[in-house]
Amino acid sequence: MSDLERAIGIIHGAEVQLKELMERALSEQRYRDLAVVAPLAEAVGALGRAHSQKEIPSPASAMPEVPGVALAPAAESHVAASSVAAKSKARAYDYPQFKRDGEKLVKVGWSKKDRREYEHRAPRAAVFAVAKILCSSKKPREVFSMDEMLPFKGDGSEEIPSYQAYLALAWFRNIGAVEQRGKDGYAIIDDQLQVSNVTKAWANLAPMN
Repeated sequence: MSDLERAIGIIHGAEVQLKELMERALSEQRYRDLAVVAPLAEAVGALGRAHSQKEIPSPASAMPEVPGVALAPAAESHVAASSVAAKSKARAYDYPQFKRDGEKLVKVGWSKKDRREYEHRAPRAAVFAVAKILCSSKKPREVFSMDEMLPFKGDGSEEIPSYQAYLALAWFRNIGAVEQRGKDGYAIIDDQLQVSNVTKAWANLAPMN
């Protein structure tokens, strides 16, 4: 294998890994991370396409031979990968799930990369503080971004961690109290984010097993 072939193989490997990071950031609603990784993936992809007219080894031929390990035929590998991807995609549709663990909001998500569940948690006080601040500072249907609202502060003026604020936002969207407007904008739906409605939605959360 020539140095050029090795370089091209590295480029394609990096592009695949960056795409996996993008999918994970999207599934976990880490939009800031997605905004950082996406340009890198595009740049690496463009670099790989620049060599499209040259001989590019297949993934199997680009891998070094390991004694005692046989590589599956390309067709079989494709079928296996497609089957795993289909199962992972079907499972991802079941997430995110929001539950209540005592006085904490729990978001149960699905990691496409690790193929397992993950959890994010936020105290009830933080969730209700975010709702209160949004209601007092934004009118229904008025578009806002989280960047302009951060940092949120609790009743004791303590700063609420940004991941907890984004978790609260994800739940508000899930219950129909907030909807997304464009890439980074959101809007409150009528009076759905009022304390009384959020309290009812909280009471309806399924408890953690």
